[in-house]
Amino acid sequence: MVQSELTLYEKVKGIMKTPKETLEPKPPEILKNIKWFYLHGLKHKLIIGIGIVILFIIFVVKYYISGSPNENVRFLSMPKRVTISSNEIALSGPGTYLVDTENNADSDDLKKIYGLSEGDEVILKAADNNRTIVIKKGHYLIMPANFSLNNEDDFIVLKSKGSNIYAEVHRKNNGD
Repeated sequence: MVQSELTLYEKVKGIMKTPKETLEPKPPEILKNIKWFYLHGLKHKLIIGIGIVILFIIFVVKYYISGSPNENVRFLSMPKRVTISSNEIALSGPGTYLVDTENNADSDDLKKIYGLSEGDEVILKAADNNRTIVIKKGHYLIMPANFSLNNEDDFIVLKSKGSNIYAEVHRKNNGD
């Protein structure tokens, strides 16, 4: 009998030495899981958010350095000014060009373009509101009809097909 009392005494003594937290009721497992997912979910959301910001920064830096994700199109580069000479212009690569008339004439025709590789795209705009550039449909410029750039808001997008032949991609007549 002493043995069982001693065992009971040891049990009580053991409980008394047990830390307080183990005597408090434990929350159900589902609450522990929810708390874990909430805390760890925030960490994951933060990591994903930082990753998205880093990717965005990389994209923007690449876009402004190269002009665009497509190496053949550089729409964000500063426009370059070119002047028509004998109904032709020479371009230095893809991008945006402000086209001006030969000898500042009131109007001039554009029939041929040089200087681009196959697949390159260009945007042509009028350099001056007081002068008109007429882009003429023909063997070198494949388009449905002639197009007049008669103000600074008009533009046409052309894509090089190689051998100085260009096809119209898009045009926008924004006035006159």
